[in-house]
Amino acid sequence: MTTVVTSSPRESGAAPGTQHTALVQQQLAVLETGQLSWRGQIWPGQLMEWDIAEEQSPSDQETGAERQWHTRLKLTLPNLGEVSAILTLDPQGVRIRLSASENSTSDLMKKHQQPLTSAMTAAGMSILTMEIEQHG
Repeated sequence: MTTVVTSSPRESGAAPGTQHTALVQQQLAVLETGQLSWRGQIWPGQLMEWDIAEEQSPSDQETGAERQWHTRLKLTLPNLGEVSAILTLDPQGVRIRLSASENSTSDLMKKHQQPLTSAMTAAGMSILTMEIEQHG
């Protein structure tokens, strides 16, 4: 089961007591399923999709291996086109896959890959891999 959140309770015009109840229900569903999908506006007229999932295979559960978190972010920006980011986090570090629909955007991301990697490393993150590609 995946929890899908499309807007905040406050945006829905719900009564204050209902707002908190809806938020708590969403949080409990996320804890139960380990998955969250959010679709909504991050800026006026700007839609975003964001998925988060916690995964542990049955064999990992038996061996006590750590879980992995996967997150996917997808949005279409006025000057960059469609951009996607997929991150996989585990105890060893983070794997990053960035893609763009526009060739110029993927070239721009490749140009700034090293400063991004350096900044993330300086913030204490261990970058295991970073891939940048253009998607059709």
